[in-house]
Amino acid sequence: MSTSEDENLLELFNVIEEKPDTTQRDLAGRLGIALGMTNTLLRRAAHQGWLSVRKRERGRQSYHLTDQGLIEKGRLMMGQIQSTLKFYGEARRMAAEVLQALKGEGITRIAIAGTSNVSEVIFLSAREVGLEVVAFVDDSRRRGRWLDVPRIFVAELAQCGAEMLILDALKRDEIAEWESVDFPKRVLEL
Repeated sequence: MSTSEDENLLELFNVIEEKPDTTQRDLAGRLGIALGMTNTLLRRAAHQGWLSVRKRERGRQSYHLTDQGLIEKGRLMMGQIQSTLKFYGEARRMAAEVLQALKGEGITRIAIAGTSNVSEVIFLSAREVGLEVVAFVDDSRRRGRWLDVPRIFVAELAQCGAEMLILDALKRDEIAEWESVDFPKRVLEL
């Protein structure tokens, strides 16, 4: 099965465990796929022995994970964890390369745009290569600290002591918003 099929199947298992009497229409909505694809996934899972289907009133059905279904769910979850860890390792390596190059250009103090999982990877990579993270810039949250670093607003960027603002390329739609910020910046392509 492809990754998206695995993701759909895992979510299908999660929804069925949560609500065994859910309808195929509800499942399709939760999975964000067509009703026909949902029916195909259910039939495939039942054929594999991962689901048992019980008839209910008015032609409705309820779905239950079998022991084999629980084993398959565990396998799918492990695959998802491995994929996430692989992405994390690759993102960390790529961020460290870019940040090491910045350090080679004489940059020593950076600010990071946002407070997301990717921002955390950039933060860890910066510390790894010896760059000081002086602030996280995030107008969507109130002031405070994140990862023991001040969280500031964009208007405070020029006063925070950073020499470069780091943006992650995963938020392509948000990068345009940062174009108007008059401050040296670098986009990390992770």
